[in-house]
Amino acid sequence: MTTKELLIQEINSMSETELIETLNIIRSIKQKDSKLFHDNNNTEATENWEKFSLNNLNQCYAENEPEYTLESIKEYNPDYERR
Repeated sequence: MTTKELLIQEINSMSETELIETLNIIRSIKQKDSKLFHDNNNTEATENWEKFSLNNLNQCYAENEPEYTLESIKEYNPDYERR
C-alpha cells in the first residue's frame, strides 16, 4: 500500500477534531517549506496563520471548561514524566 493510500485510510477513520489537528499540522509543514516563512517570520501571511490556528484551538474548548487536576485522572500513565 502506498503512503497516500495509508494516509487516506487513516483520514477516513478520524474524528472531526483529529481532522482539524491534522490539517493544521499539514499546513504548518507546508508553511515551513514556503519562501515566505524563511524570508520573514513577521509577514501578514504568518500573522494570518497564527490567528487561524488560535481560532481553531479556541473552538476545542468551551468558555466554562473546567481545569483538570492530576487527582481527577482515573488511570495514570506510568510513562508520564512530570517536568
